[in-house]
Amino acid sequence: MNRKKAAAHAPVAPKRTVLIIDDDKNFCSVLADDFTSMDMDVMVAHSGEEGLKSCSTHKIDIVLLDQKLPGIGGEELCQPILQFNDQTKIIFITAYPSFN
Repeated sequence: MNRKKAAAHAPVAPKRTVLIIDDDKNFCSVLADDFTSMDMDVMVAHSGEEGLKSCSTHKIDIVLLDQKLPGIGGEELCQPILQFNDQTKIIFITAYPSFN
């Protein structure tokens, strides 16, 4: 089998889904554009409640999670997010210098 045929039959990795949970809409838009350009599925939520709803209805691979959110804070969201999919990777993003 030549290389072209082998490449055509190679399994295609599924797209990863990234969920951005941040109340800064401009920041979310920039991140969403970047991840979309990397051929990833991107979802955006502007509150913890919206983020949990997305996690309950979609398989999320990576969550970019703001520490300070209106309503439910970022730290409080980790356990519920992982209850929907314990393989989800959570990355905190914040403008604050510490979690205190």
